[in-house]
Amino acid sequence: MHVTTLQMIFTAVSSLAVAGGLLYAALQFRGWRTVQYVANLSKLVELQLQLRKMVVDDPTLASVGLALPAENQREETRGYYYNLMQLSLFEIAWFSHQHGQLSEDYFASWVANMSAITK
Repeated sequence: MHVTTLQMIFTAVSSLAVAGGLLYAALQFRGWRTVQYVANLSKLVELQLQLRKMVVDDPTLASVGLALPAENQREETRGYYYNLMQLSLFEIAWFSHQHGQLSEDYFASWVANMSAITK
């Protein structure tokens, strides 16, 4: 084998290694972005949950305007916001599932739970 042939082989191998590394980095970056989307949504919903928990703890903070007698309004407001909290958690599960962060079987358990709640 000639020296030029060996040089060309080494150049081709190193070029393929660099291209493979760049492709791998691009795929990793894409995965990181997906994880960051899910994390951002989860944080926003977590903050929303904290606000809703405040209303569950103290229903006088709510501005729902339910037309109920005063004795029922407190419990109805708490129940309403509790259900919103459950829906928020389902929103995280749904978004995570849509972006491949939550397995199909685990998401199916969330769907079954939400179906049971709506009945």
